[in-house]
Amino acid sequence: MLRMKFIKGNKDYQHPIGQTLYRALDNYNNRELVQAQLEFGRMEFFIVQLKQLEQNDPKMLKAFRELIKKHPENYPGYRFEVEVAASLFKKEITFYKQESPDFKIVDDKYGEVFIECGSARLAQNKDVDLTYKICSTINKKAKKKYANSNTALFIDITNIFFHLQQNERLPDTEELRGSILDCLKETTFGNITLFSNILNNDLDRFERSYLRVDSEAIDGNLVLFLDDHYPITSHFVPNPVIPSEG
Repeated sequence: MLRMKFIKGNKDYQHPIGQTLYRALDNYNNRELVQAQLEFGRMEFFIVQLKQLEQNDPKMLKAFRELIKKHPENYPGYRFEVEVAASLFKKEITFYKQESPDFKIVDDKYGEVFIECGSARLAQNKDVDLTYKICSTINKKAKKKYANSNTALFIDITNIFFHLQQNERLPDTEELRGSILDCLKETTFGNITLFSNILNNDLDRFERSYLRVDSEAIDGNLVLFLDDHYPITSHFVPNPVIPSEG
């Protein structure tokens, strides 16, 4: 679907997707089976989501294909946008892919609400509280004109959670919610929702978890949309394994 060939030594091999595939094979050959499962699970997730785009909007798939191939340095961001688009299709939501913000939802019930996507990542491990990195991503987006009460900011924080887990610094849900709420109060966004991929060892499956934080000034239509499709829930996974990337 991406029309890429991951042969060792060629250009596509150097792409983040190629590196993921070969890392998974190395893990498997070295009997590092949990890590191999993480890498293969991530790619399986991605393939399912690309198929969702192919079935619902081939032009959107083509646009993402070109971006992913031409701009490998922005792959984590595009990867998350593909995931959000696939989720919206699966939920049978009418939406349009655009720029700034990324998605426009049009519905009789919700009117017009918007989603902007972002990704918080760390280039190298730091044994410190990394919630500052999430707030840095929020603050950067908050400077844009689309930061308003009917726009939700969706952020992939899988990489941040990976480093926090490595350093045994994973915050509990309410602690993280409080930190993000403090950041949100300094912006005009209606909502911030954090997403992370995890491996549920007990159920032996890949899962997507999220933490939703609403502003006191959130637009009523955005509340309706989020309540229907991203409700505030409590889903605890004991001892999850977190991949290095979303």
